[in-house]
Amino acid sequence: MAKISIVTSFFSETIEMVEGLYENVKRCNVDWEWIVTNDFSNNPDLEDKLIDISGRDVRVRKIIQRSKREIFRNPSLYADGDFIFHIDGDDRFNPVYLEHALIWFKRFPEVICIISGCRWGYRDWE
Repeated sequence: MAKISIVTSFFSETIEMVEGLYENVKRCNVDWEWIVTNDFSNNPDLEDKLIDISGRDVRVRKIIQRSKREIFRNPSLYADGDFIFHIDGDDRFNPVYLEHALIWFKRFPEVICIISGCRWGYRDWE
């Protein structure tokens, strides 16, 4: 089974958004790792939350960047997976999204990038 690296850099997201995305990632039925970083936010609670999540789950690795947007610009720097998905800190995705992407990558090995659409919606982050 292929391993998926999910890469997220957080800056202005709330703690609830971070925890919500983590809950979203945990529902994925693939072999995954989640690379997270604080993208030089001034919110000390954000740093604490990322440390907390990475301490609770060995699949989550918190990275300290050397420069702003380092992981955003080059997500493969710290990723160990066969496929890399950049997920923004304020995004959510269907838990089967990564499974479906793997099906297409396996079916068409010449494909190197899958771009998905989205539907904008606003709601309270729980």
